[in-house]
Amino acid sequence: MLGHGSRRGKDTDVGLQEVVRRLQNRLNNGSKIRMAGFEFTQPTLKDAVLGLAGEGSRSIVVLPFFLFEGKHVRIEIPEQLEQLQSLIPGTSLIYARTLGVDLRLIQLVSERVYGSLSSGTGLKTKSKGIVLVVRGSRPLFDSGENLQKLVTGVASIYHGNVRVEPAQAQFGFPTMESAIASLAQSRVEVIVVVPYLLFPGKVLYDNFQPAIERAKATYPQTYFRLTDTLGVDDRMIDIALDRLREVGVAC
Repeated sequence: MLGHGSRRGKDTDVGLQEVVRRLQNRLNNGSKIRMAGFEFTQPTLKDAVLGLAGEGSRSIVVLPFFLFEGKHVRIEIPEQLEQLQSLIPGTSLIYARTLGVDLRLIQLVSERVYGSLSSGTGLKTKSKGIVLVVRGSRPLFDSGENLQKLVTGVASIYHGNVRVEPAQAQFGFPTMESAIASLAQSRVEVIVVVPYLLFPGKVLYDNFQPAIERAKATYPQTYFRLTDTLGVDDRMIDIALDRLREVGVAC
């Protein structure tokens, strides 16, 4: 179970460990699950794969617990797997899909939005807009198609009554600033910013929070709400199990 990892705090490591625990509890076929981090989190993918192979595993599925496909998922992880395969010729390495765009995640976003508004007096009667922000990837590695699908799915929950704007925290366009400006300038009274991230980390602290503080200063008549990250939810575990089934794992 390969997560991205984080250099800021322990939330990511603790969250990934909980994902592994829940996955292990749901698997009924005796498979072993190990956690690995692509960056910053230990053990590394190499350590986890070689460890399982050393324990006698002859078929190892690498499940990328990522929300989207960018450079890491499309290029760097497959390159690592190719190198690792040469070290364990008697063991097959199978690469599963990411969590991707899924109705269950769209429902989770809606719940995060609702939760962020529940503590604000009078906010429910004001006009609202949502800025759905992903970590971001350069256009060379991510066309933005999945982000647009996600935005369309979230907007459908509100039956067109709430505007949902896409944004990227890093690398790409539209930026958070441009998405917020689009809503604020159209006189939306409450802007809910959704960090479409698994766990709090560097991107949340260094990108989201400063951007919202700048927006508050620029649009003082607008209410801003920052939702929680997605966190660990059993629906994610369901999706992960689906990804394992796709590559032939009996769950």
